[in-house]
Amino acid sequence: MIVRWLRPGDDAERGPSAEADVEEAVERLNRTLAPLHVSVTLEKADPDPVVDPSSSTGIWIDDRALERWLGAQPPEDGSPALVIDGETYERVTVDLVCRAGMLAASYLLDACSRGRCLRRPGALRMGCGACCGRSGGCVAHEE
Repeated sequence: MIVRWLRPGDDAERGPSAEADVEEAVERLNRTLAPLHVSVTLEKADPDPVVDPSSSTGIWIDDRALERWLGAQPPEDGSPALVIDGETYERVTVDLVCRAGMLAASYLLDACSRGRCLRRPGALRMGCGACCGRSGGCVAHEE
């Protein structure tokens, strides 16, 4: 699983307060998901000029914005906060990144258990539940 973090630009109002927050979240996810053979990799990138910093946290998990994983909405007052399940967050926390990561991992494992490998489109797997989380595919069911 890949967590991609676009470093906030000078004018970014939203996003992790520190690089350490995203790194800590990835470490927690790796510890939590290791028994399921899911590894999490952090990719850091410079700000994308195409992405409006006020409309994104700059955190993507397996090519899906953190906001989408969490079902976040912008607040009615137009501030850069996130509203998730009725609660307002002024900044992205380690816990929010972990929550989104766990949702992404459950999606990944569910697809794998159904024989659809999300890492290798078109590949039919044996439904071992771990093939997508190991680099190079499932150790138990190598092609």
